[in-house]
Amino acid sequence: MTATSIRQRLVAYMARYGFTPAMCENKTADQLLHIAAMLVQHRRYLGSLEPDEIIRLDEMEKLVAQIRGLN
Repeated sequence: MTATSIRQRLVAYMARYGFTPAMCENKTADQLLHIAAMLVQHRRYLGSLEPDEIIRLDEMEKLVAQIRGLN
């Protein structure tokens, strides 16, 4: 997997939280992961966490680790 395709998947995950590709273009993969983690934690606090959100966050962590390995 290339860094570009991994980045596209991260942006697709962020779309779930209302982020557009333009909103993500100036953020690093680590920043996107951090934002997603904060949103998941906030949704957990509110009691509105959906079951697959933890799984998606874990997948994002793995993608960011892959990007770190490529760089």
